[in-house]
Amino acid sequence: VLLLDANKHKVKTSNTPGQTVLSNQHLFDFKAASYITKDSTSEEEFTFSDSITIANPSGMHARPSAEFISITKNFSSKVNVKKGTKTVNGKSLVALLSLEMEHNDIITISVSGSDAKELLAELSNFISNNKELSNNSTTINPPPSSTNGIKEDGIFYGVPASEGKAIGKVFQVGLIDLKIPSHTSTPEKETPILENAISKSKQELTTLAINVSNKSGKENAKIFHAHMELLEDPDIHLIAVELIKKNKNAAFAWHTAYTEVANTLAELRNENLAARASDIKDVGLRVLKEIIPVNDNALKFDQLPSGTILIAPDLTPSETARLDKNKISGFATTFGGSTSHVAIIARSLGIPAIVGTDQEVLHLKNNQEVLLNAEDGFLKTNLSKEEVAETIRENKKKDEENKIAILNSKKMAITTDGKRIEVAANITNVDDAKKANKLGCDGIGLFRSEFIFMESEKEPSIQKQTEVYQAALDEISKTENKPFIIRTLDVGGDKPLSYLPIPQEENPFLGERGIRVSLDNPELFRNQIKAILSIRPLDKVHVMFPMVSTLAEIITAKKIVTEEQNNLGVKKILIGIMVEVPSTALMADIFAQHVDFFSIGANDLTQYTLAIDRGHSKLAKNADGLNPSILKLIKLTCEAAKKNNIWVGVCGGIASDLQAIPILLGLGVNELSVSIPMIPKVKSKIRELNLQECQKLAITALNCASAFEVRKLK
Repeated sequence: VLLLDANKHKVKTSNTPGQTVLSNQHLFDFKAASYITKDSTSEEEFTFSDSITIANPSGMHARPSAEFISITKNFSSKVNVKKGTKTVNGKSLVALLSLEMEHNDIITISVSGSDAKELLAELSNFISNNKELSNNSTTINPPPSSTNGIKEDGIFYGVPASEGKAIGKVFQVGLIDLKIPSHTSTPEKETPILENAISKSKQELTTLAINVSNKSGKENAKIFHAHMELLEDPDIHLIAVELIKKNKNAAFAWHTAYTEVANTLAELRNENLAARASDIKDVGLRVLKEIIPVNDNALKFDQLPSGTILIAPDLTPSETARLDKNKISGFATTFGGSTSHVAIIARSLGIPAIVGTDQEVLHLKNNQEVLLNAEDGFLKTNLSKEEVAETIRENKKKDEENKIAILNSKKMAITTDGKRIEVAANITNVDDAKKANKLGCDGIGLFRSEFIFMESEKEPSIQKQTEVYQAALDEISKTENKPFIIRTLDVGGDKPLSYLPIPQEENPFLGERGIRVSLDNPELFRNQIKAILSIRPLDKVHVMFPMVSTLAEIITAKKIVTEEQNNLGVKKILIGIMVEVPSTALMADIFAQHVDFFSIGANDLTQYTLAIDRGHSKLAKNADGLNPSILKLIKLTCEAAKKNNIWVGVCGGIASDLQAIPILLGLGVNELSVSIPMIPKVKSKIRELNLQECQKLAITALNCASAFEVRKLK
């Protein structure tokens, strides 16, 4: 018998003889089916949440899931999480990961207990407002997809995970020799052994999290807080405890438990979540080493000589965090992905790394000299003296160039034949403006206004918006009056707003986002325009509309701006659009007659042109903005702008790509808006270039067959 109260979002079940029971079940389906647990409560009342949208652009990966678990620990109530037809224990990190909760997925949470109402409110708020954006991403040059993973003339291709180049000697990190005892024992003897091992492992992880936080930041330390949650995961414990009850020894029980769970995660279709199998094994091995002797002499990295290149099937996050850059020059693994925790930690430490490398790399001999090129994604043997010397010179030169670039960052970026290119910054807040100004930016080419909206629980007031814009403009204007370009609200797709519901769409990237959202919500749009028009001085403030695809959108949006200018009695400001979809580039000659500038959003332009989601775990490496098809669209845009006497900027990832800059200049780009740390390097690069040579290079690039061919051009 099932009592459904749709008004109160409750389901009540009973265990009366002859009736069907809907019980609180762990439906995380391990292969060891006998370990699936069921709640034996005879009568229980569950409170259900409304549908909740996953707000985090990266989905509920290990770190936000661990934070979810930590919230539940403050309450006694039971928790279930449901996605689709699958329901799991909300206090199990492994079970949460098994749901593969991705951005914009819809879930429901059900709770039962004395503090259920408070717990439900806190969890719902966390899921709806967890918008953590990874700051560990990096722009890297992908290897040619046709040769990825293939050995060719002493070259082993892989996937770039942490950029850089290094010369060093191979040290093979073999698989750990695990000799799991098979003897039987009693639960009374084995249970304390396992509990003691877990307790010691917690202490080790606490120390490791502190060390990592001090070395590479609090964000990376969260990886090991997630590991602590895995140590207490009820699903892993369940398997181990059940085996111990059947007189298996602690080592065998624990090894079986974490291996089973890791294998289950490894089979998930979401590659980011499947990569968490490495975290399970890391945690599992840590506990196992407290129970039995483990031959891990090969992992004493601190005893290795300087200039070591590690080669391994895989590294764990714990091992990666222990790497000393003064000794380990880089590493290559045959497993893993560029989004794994290992890759994130390597980037934060500045250690070059490639992953997914050809298996034959495991047969290289120790002490063999190799070149690790983690920018183009390969490891090379059979080096000549010239190659070694050249790489060493190149690295020294880069170090010196970086120092000089910072010293000269306030100087203008002018090519050798006299063409000035403005180097602006992409920012999200006042602190960014301060950093960008300090590094010599020529202005703000992209102020991402959506973050003001995303950080608020409700629509920010006109006054609140004005205060943020004004504070950022004040920082930029401390030395001179610089251009300040504000992109209007760009949400939808990968950036939802909890207080601005957008109907669920089968493909949100092709639905309501960018300017479409603003025009569908005219009051919200007018309020933002009023806020922008209220900052002073207004003469250098520009506004641009995102995701424009039709002329009608431009005309409608401009009309609203004009009306608000007239209402406030202020002068007209420059209006531009972002070129992010192919239709806009193809119609640039028409659109240019209605705007004052173009800003090319190369990231979206690339994903829409190549039909590759730039966040796709398998295909993203092929979404390269230097693909000739993208370059041809940029060329069309620049030609239309020149014909109509307006300027063109680029604010996507390739604007910060030093390989792309000569080609962009050659195509006719006038401004580059880049990530803050790249400002000095980009300005320095421009000063080395001759515009006429850039134009010749651009013509050659347009006739290439692939992005890989373009990147080989000199």
